[in-house]
Amino acid sequence: MKKINILAVGTDKKTFNLLFSKNYPSLIYENKTFLREDRNIGMVNFKKRLKKNNFNILTLKEYKIKQKKIDFEFHFYSNVSPITKSKLYLILPEHYLVDKNCKYSLIKKKYHKIFTNIKSHIDNKKFFFLNWPLSLKKKTKDYIKKKSSICMIASNKTLQSNSLKSGYPERIKIIKWFKKNHPGNLSLYGKGWDRPIFVNYFLSKILNFIFRKLNIQMNLLKNEYKGTCVDKLDVLKKYNFTFCIENVLNEKGYNTGQIFDALKANSIPIYYGRPDINKSIPKDCYIDYKKFSNTDNLYSFIANIDKKILTKYQKNIKQFCNQSIYDERSEFNEKNYSKILIKHLKKDAKK
Repeated sequence: MKKINILAVGTDKKTFNLLFSKNYPSLIYENKTFLREDRNIGMVNFKKRLKKNNFNILTLKEYKIKQKKIDFEFHFYSNVSPITKSKLYLILPEHYLVDKNCKYSLIKKKYHKIFTNIKSHIDNKKFFFLNWPLSLKKKTKDYIKKKSSICMIASNKTLQSNSLKSGYPERIKIIKWFKKNHPGNLSLYGKGWDRPIFVNYFLSKILNFIFRKLNIQMNLLKNEYKGTCVDKLDVLKKYNFTFCIENVLNEKGYNTGQIFDALKANSIPIYYGRPDINKSIPKDCYIDYKKFSNTDNLYSFIANIDKKILTKYQKNIKQFCNQSIYDERSEFNEKNYSKILIKHLKKDAKK
């Protein structure tokens, strides 16, 4: 088979040429670059496996220099404008509530194939199931942690539109509860928490816009807010518990990487988001947020947890992480990610 060329395109021109590099950032904020904790191992190895199968994948910068004939064009994470007239693949589009360009009706018309973790879209004709290529390999030793130490790493944002599926109001309810009832017992990291916080969608969106535009900062969470973190793993390893509230709730298959950040640091996730997460991560590796009728009951459970139960959770997490590195049946295994995409490429290249 002749060499097949693939063009990789994304939304952020500043970072996307690093998509297959160990230096691909997870976030750039206030001129600071935050690298991925797993050093982007999934995408680094994906490029290597493509090469072994006679596929050559190019970033936009490489394409402009080499001017190769393109057979496939991959759009990663969002619906973007095509560069070539080749077959279009969309890889892991964001949820439409987060990115309005990823509405089902828009992407269905445009793309030859769409690989998504939103299960309600899967038809195995145009939409195929795929999840993030993640590494759960732990790079830290075990640390002695405070008994009831709790953290959250998130951003003060809103969805594209008002929705009952939004996880942002739930995060704010948690933060406000701690501020009122146990000030200083929650450590909050991320961007935007030096602005006012509101559960109401419209109030939050308007005031966030004004504060960003005028660059106004307010220290309203002085007992909770610890600033941004350069290394999530380095932060999370200090805490026994981590709130992992997804951006979008109650969407089967859809998850971000935050629960895995907690697992890698052996910090017990308090999870709310994907309703079928127990099919991918054992129930004894996380605390189900929805099982508690209110934050009072949840906090009582955490604050009074028996040391044996705490240790058991941590042992279960370590076992799961160690097994998942080698389990190619896992939907998050980076070898499985490559296998699925290469299988479709080979089939479509013959056509």
